[in-house]
Formats: sequence, structure tokens, C-alpha cells
Amino acid sequence: MSSLRITGGTIYDPANGIDGDVGDIWIVDGRVVEAPAEPDASADRTLDANPGPVVMPGGIDMHCHIAGPKVNTARKMIPDEKRTAEPVPSHSADPIGQRWQRPQHIRHRVPLRRVGLHHRI
Repeated sequence: MSSLRITGGTIYDPANGIDGDVGDIWIVDGRVVEAPAEPDASADRTLDANPGPVVMPGGIDMHCHIAGPKVNTARKMIPDEKRTAEPVPSHSADPIGQRWQRPQHIRHRVPLRRVGLHHRI
């Protein structure tokens, strides 16, 4: 039986009402388990995750677009943000698909400094 303790990670577990708490995660034989009741319990191996990066299983996608581009499109077209949009033609080879996609394709003219980047340059 092998055990691993990851200390100081930021934990998200909606099923148990944990929303960004910093704490320890215990893994025994490759499975996440409840922390031992003894506060001085030790593991075969300990990883220090301080100062609190998010620690979660590999099957969880931390980056997702829940409603697709429609929410971002609506947000970027708010009048008081002084943003503009223009239609962009669909690139579908399917004539029915072109009619369906046409209202969904919009090019945004938003200053890059206000939008930000997903990756480092």
C-alpha cells in the first residue's frame, strides 16, 4: 500500500462544499481518500504544493467554455464597452449549415490590452 500526501494545494470539491480552500490531499494506492483522523499521520511520500496552486485529478478540465462563444459574443457587444462587431461569412460547405452558421460568426474589434491573452508571449 503506497500513500502520497500533497500539502498546501488549493482544493475545489463541489460535492463536499469545498470551494478554493487550501489544504492537503491524500492518495492511497492511486485513489484520492479522506485525510486520516490523526493530525500527525505521515505518508510514504509528501509533495509540498505551497503557496497554494490548484491540485485536482487529471480528469477535470479546468478551462472550458460552458455556453460556447455566445456568452463571450454578447458580453463583448455591450454598448457601454464601446465595442464594434461586423458579420463574417460562414465557411461551411453545407448550404443549410451556411444559413445556420451565418448569424453566429462575428469578428470582434476589441483592443488586445482589454481582452488579454491565454498564453505567455
